[in-house]
Amino acid sequence: MTRISTNNQLFVKTFRQTVAVFVGILLLLISLTWLQGPRIRSAIIDAGRVTVLPNQRLSLHANESIGAPATKQVTVTPAVRFVASSGGNTVVLQFNEPLHFATRYRVAIHAGKHVIDYSFTTKPAVVYYAVNTGENSEIHARTLPAGKDKVVFAGGAVDDFAVLGNNLVLNLKYKNDTNLLTMFDMVTEQPAQIALPASGSIEHLRIAPDRQSFGFLFTASEALSPVNRNLMLYRLSGNQLTSVTGFDNKPVETLDWRYAADSNTILDQQMDSNVLLLSPKHPPVPLGQFSSIFGLSYDSTNIVLGQLMTGIVSMNIQTSRRTMLPQPSRTGEYLVVADPLRTRKGYLLHTQTIDDRGSSQQLIVERNGKQQKIYSINNLDAYITHVDMSVNDQMAAVSKNDTPDNTPNTDVIDTYTGKKVVTLPGNIVRWQQ
Repeated sequence: MTRISTNNQLFVKTFRQTVAVFVGILLLLISLTWLQGPRIRSAIIDAGRVTVLPNQRLSLHANESIGAPATKQVTVTPAVRFVASSGGNTVVLQFNEPLHFATRYRVAIHAGKHVIDYSFTTKPAVVYYAVNTGENSEIHARTLPAGKDKVVFAGGAVDDFAVLGNNLVLNLKYKNDTNLLTMFDMVTEQPAQIALPASGSIEHLRIAPDRQSFGFLFTASEALSPVNRNLMLYRLSGNQLTSVTGFDNKPVETLDWRYAADSNTILDQQMDSNVLLLSPKHPPVPLGQFSSIFGLSYDSTNIVLGQLMTGIVSMNIQTSRRTMLPQPSRTGEYLVVADPLRTRKGYLLHTQTIDDRGSSQQLIVERNGKQQKIYSINNLDAYITHVDMSVNDQMAAVSKNDTPDNTPNTDVIDTYTGKKVVTLPGNIVRWQQ
């Protein structure tokens, strides 16, 4: 009996020691976890969509509650405008502007004594360009900086196109100088033709910032048509094509036009050079006569307009106050174009210099009052025909014609470094919207 009792005592002692060691290890792990603080268990973000659309979200899920950090307790590097909110174990960052392509971002959340880190990398830029192949065209997609080309459309001759998510909005050449309007799904490779009011031509195709609609100028080919260059909007929800109207609900004859950041307000320059601010909720607002329109500021508070013989002005929408954009200080250099940036205060400036040495053209980016020259042509046999900026202001597609053979080509430029990323054939180059 005594021997069995001794064995029991030994078992109990060993068991207690084992339990004590286990509990000790468990307490140590708990202590280490507590000292280490909250950690990110999972994250949700669309690394491609966040580069082309504002107000996209990063959702971070931690292993424990991290309180309710205010926006000022969260930092994002490189710097970007955002708003932070939280609930329980989740923190959500909503970015006010599209992020840069192919960039690693670091998020630091200051929760009490702990700093929670998370990093993610955005997808690289994809640029689309049209190549004419006789009577037909191909549209290529190229991933920058050195990705391979992919043919995403092959078909009728392209007058113009725009990229709307996974769709191409195609303005195709048709008989007798008319156009066909087609939506082409790049995933299913299925086209869908959009019925126009009549046979006619299309110009100035533009995509709304919210990607819910696009617009264009339409001129019917019939001689009895009451309106030329009628501004029309196509809304994806309901597949509705409508004519934009001005005073007395009559269609407006438009020389040029732009969307505002809210995608509902429109800046419309009429054929007589009068400029209207059009909104579905308010009567048209006349702004006066201007020789050209360049667009609205990123926050839609100012409009940039050209005045014949005097220069380019920025007009405040609320007060109508006009501020003249300064001409370059260099003798013989003139400001030709001032396109507002889409993500912050600033412009893409196109200047031209004419002096005894000849002619040259420059592109200058102005951000928050600081200017940087990113591109120049010092050649009498070349000229810039069009500049298309990516929606995050990081890239510019500079289309130009090189003479004597007048061959069009496009240089893609990084607007922060001024580095040429690639040269593409043709001059119909577009960014995804």
